[in-house]
Amino acid sequence: MKSIFIFTIFCIAFNACVFNATKDESNICELHGKKMHKSFVKSVYGKTYVAPNTAVYPHAKKKLNQGCVIYERKYKYAVVWSCSTCTKLKRKDKKDKE
Repeated sequence: MKSIFIFTIFCIAFNACVFNATKDESNICELHGKKMHKSFVKSVYGKTYVAPNTAVYPHAKKKLNQGCVIYERKYKYAVVWSCSTCTKLKRKDKKDKE
């Protein structure tokens, strides 16, 4: 019984610092038509550089930009949909440029 209580507290604490970006979003990549999987990524805040090839790999596994925030940064991590094909193509493109 004690372990269930500890597990419940852990889940509540974990959910308090993780943003679920998959809620109400389709799990199908609109570019490749493939089913995506959930990925655990870091949340970043503030003004960030958006690479010109973002549209080429819309669901490649990457950090989630939460935008500019005046108050505290609520989420340290996020759960996002990521497409394995987008991620592979992004890695290949980055490797070819090196």
